[in-house]
Amino acid sequence: MIIQPINPILTSNLSTVLASNQSGHASSFESVLGQAVQGLTNVENQANAQAVNLATGQGANLVDSMLAMEQMSLNFKLAMQVRDKVIEAYQTVMQTQV
Repeated sequence: MIIQPINPILTSNLSTVLASNQSGHASSFESVLGQAVQGLTNVENQANAQAVNLATGQGANLVDSMLAMEQMSLNFKLAMQVRDKVIEAYQTVMQTQV
């Protein structure tokens, strides 16, 4: 049995953004956030497909399905932590007196 490595969380999106910055294109916060959300959506869709395949008996592996679900869970928790930090930073900026 071959054990597949767990893919890093959202690093492919980050490396794409960093590569675009190094090539001279400036990435806006909106595009970075959009790419991160798209990556999260892709991971969620893959996990859902694995769960459906497992439930319908279409040759899905239990271990692969559980890993996909756990990866989706970790990605979602990471996204919530990032969201909380962004909101905290926004509130700090708004409380700054000019």
